[in-house]
Amino acid sequence: MKTLLKIIVRYKVLILIVLGVITVGVILLKLDIGGVVSLDSGKNKTAETQSTTPSSPSSSTDVSADSNKSTSTDKPASATKNATPSSTATATNPGSTPPTQTTPPATPVIPPASTYCGAYPSVPNSECTGWRHTGVTLRSVPEQVTSGTGWSWEGSPFNYVKITGDGAVLDSLDIHGCVYIDNTVGVQTVTVKRSRVTGSCDYLFRLGDFNVSTNVQLQDVELVGSAVQMKGSGYSWNRVDSHAFTGKAAMMGSNTVVQNSYIHDNACNPPDHQSGIGTNGGATNIQMIHNNIDLLPGDCTSGGIANYDDFGAFSDVLIQNNLINSAGYCLKAGFEQGAASGNTMRVISNTFGRKYFPECGYWGVVSNWLTGSGNVWSGNVWGSGAAATTAHELGSAVNP
Repeated sequence: MKTLLKIIVRYKVLILIVLGVITVGVILLKLDIGGVVSLDSGKNKTAETQSTTPSSPSSSTDVSADSNKSTSTDKPASATKNATPSSTATATNPGSTPPTQTTPPATPVIPPASTYCGAYPSVPNSECTGWRHTGVTLRSVPEQVTSGTGWSWEGSPFNYVKITGDGAVLDSLDIHGCVYIDNTVGVQTVTVKRSRVTGSCDYLFRLGDFNVSTNVQLQDVELVGSAVQMKGSGYSWNRVDSHAFTGKAAMMGSNTVVQNSYIHDNACNPPDHQSGIGTNGGATNIQMIHNNIDLLPGDCTSGGIANYDDFGAFSDVLIQNNLINSAGYCLKAGFEQGAASGNTMRVISNTFGRKYFPECGYWGVVSNWLTGSGNVWSGNVWGSGAAATTAHELGSAVNP
């Protein structure tokens, strides 16, 4: 025992050093094991989050009026990208409080209402119609491109885009001229989207035969100039920005739809008569839904929406969820030829604005309306505007 004590006394410093090294090693070993466990736990938690995160739908619906909806293929690609939620792994230190885990929403992120104009009583404007809100870069025709699948530029003396291929799609184009659709050679469907068309013609879009119904679809398009921008049967507008026309933006035949569009700032050339949209008769199944029709006051304007039965009776006409400001009458119903036998129309939940005149139009709200006979006038109200007076309370009913 004396010998052991002598050894301890002689080598006590060395013994203390060895014990210290052993102690430090044990502490480090414990820390290392705890860190691995903590990180592995974080990884497992992340994996669980990723496996339980609902996948974002590949498509959703577009906002429009009257519960009429267009497919998500109309959406800019950014909307789909923003709709996909992602998980992020977070490492935690031992002993610290782990961060709160949030579950991504099951529904996709919807773009701001202005992107798709919003539902009525919100109305379209230049921020959600035309091509600009889609974010595309336009290619100039004919300066940068002169042809594509199913179409080509025809130079002087025509100076227009000629479409001869059925199913032609014109996308991201800035067309400096009018468009001729040769529906006499089998062209039944044409799509123009995310583009601008500027021309000075009798018809900005002319058909080879106006009597042949042709499925011309305009989507996110700006139309500038010409007398009549479109005439025919079977066509549809969605989020169209139409302006600077001298006659009529859309002359609507059978099976036509103008929706979610902004028709405004007409160009008055007296003695021309102008209106925004409507039918001239001899047509059925006509829909004017969720549009902002704003025609400048002047001697040219007959009505914001102007219908006539010059070419026969019209039937199944729906005018719904529109905001109308105009000279002349805001709405020319069109029951003009005697008792207008066979004409049927529904005018539902529209706002008659007072931007220019206290009675909406210079001459009043509506002309040539026929009560009964299957016609419906319901839910139409007075809107606001600089010319509003106390004669009509905002939101109160408008009677024909």
